[in-house]
Amino acid sequence: MAITRSLDNGYQFKNMKQKGIKDFDRFVNETVGKGLTISQTNKLFLRAQGPSEHILLDGEVRKILHYGKDRTTFRIFGYYDDKDYFCIHRVDPNHTVHRSN
Repeated sequence: MAITRSLDNGYQFKNMKQKGIKDFDRFVNETVGKGLTISQTNKLFLRAQGPSEHILLDGEVRKILHYGKDRTTFRIFGYYDDKDYFCIHRVDPNHTVHRSN
């Protein structure tokens, strides 16, 4: 995982309450902390239901993916860059994001 640009407005760390920060830490521990591959992370955490979202970032159209566990509301939204890093775009501890398309 990487943070390569400012997070989407309204979905930044400064907007999170203590529970959201703990949920983010738990997600990092359960993915990066366990050394999961992209395939393993996708199998366990990728939320694939609903329409796909594509946004223009820095002149490139990126497919936004979101990850979460089971029925918890915590979600991380991002995209894979050219080096296969998952770049975090939004941290949404309450799953309140509204897709643009």
